[in-house]
Amino acid sequence: MKKIIFFILMILLIGSGVSFAEILAFSTEDLSPKDVPPSGRSYKYDDYMSGSDKKSSARPKTSGDGGYNYDDYMGTSAPVENTAARNRSARSRDVMPYHFEFEANVNPNVVEGRLGVFLPMNLNSIGAAVGVLYDKDNFTIGNADLTFGNRQNNDPFLFDIGLRGLFGSAEKSDSTYNGDFKGLGFLVSAIYNLQGAEVLYQMPINFEIAGEMSFAPTPVCFGDGEQYMEAKLSLGIDLFGDGRGFIILGGRYVNLRLNKYSENWDASGSSYFLGFKLRF
Repeated sequence: MKKIIFFILMILLIGSGVSFAEILAFSTEDLSPKDVPPSGRSYKYDDYMSGSDKKSSARPKTSGDGGYNYDDYMGTSAPVENTAARNRSARSRDVMPYHFEFEANVNPNVVEGRLGVFLPMNLNSIGAAVGVLYDKDNFTIGNADLTFGNRQNNDPFLFDIGLRGLFGSAEKSDSTYNGDFKGLGFLVSAIYNLQGAEVLYQMPINFEIAGEMSFAPTPVCFGDGEQYMEAKLSLGIDLFGDGRGFIILGGRYVNLRLNKYSENWDASGSSYFLGFKLRF
C-alpha cells in the first residue's frame, strides 16, 4: 500500500512540473533572513499576493548601515530636499555677471563719478569707462579708460590692465596760476572678493577690496602737464550678497605736476571718501 501511495505522489509532482530541486532552491534562497520584509512574510508571498513575479521590485533599499529602510519599504518616506540650495548663505553665493558699473564718491571737497561698460569675451572682458574727478582746491580731471581683464569670471580675484586718457585743468594753491594738461597713462586695477566674513552676530557679509593705480610719465604728458600719478584704495560692503551693490569707504592720492611760465609746480591732493557702486 505504501508503495502505491508513493508512486501516486511522484506522478502528481512530475505532472505539475515542480521538482525537488526547485522546492529546495525556493526554501534556501527566497526565505533567507536578509530578504524577509518587516511584516515577516517572504517576498515570494508578497509578489504572489500582488500578482507580480519580480522579486527585486518588492525589496526596499538598504540604509547606510546595511539594513532596510522601513519608510522606503512602506512608501512613506518624504522626498529629499536640496538643503544646500535652501540654506544658501553669502559664503556660497556666486557673483552675478554684469555689463555696466556706476560709481560715485564724495567728501566735503572732492566729488567723483564714473561709468564703465564691460563686454564678455569667454571668461575675460574688454572694458571702457569715462569719469570725472573734481577737487575744488586743486584740479578738475576727466578720464577715459580702455582695459582688458577677467570681470566675467567668478574667481575671487579680478583684475584690469589698460590705458587711461587724461584731460583737465589745475590751479596753483598759493597763486593765480592755472594750467591745462593732457596725457596718456597706464592703468592697473584689482578687486578681491572676500565672501562670507562673519563680523556681526555670525551673519556672513561679503566685502570687496579694490585698488587702482594710474601713471602718466613725462613723455606722454602734453600741454602744461609734466607727470600724473593717482592711487586709490577702497573697501566695499556688499548690500545684496550678489556683487551688484556696495557701500564704499576709501582713500585717494593724486599727484599732478605742471610746468607753466618756466616754473614747475604741483597740484596734488589726498582725500578720504564715502560712496556707492552699482553693477547691472
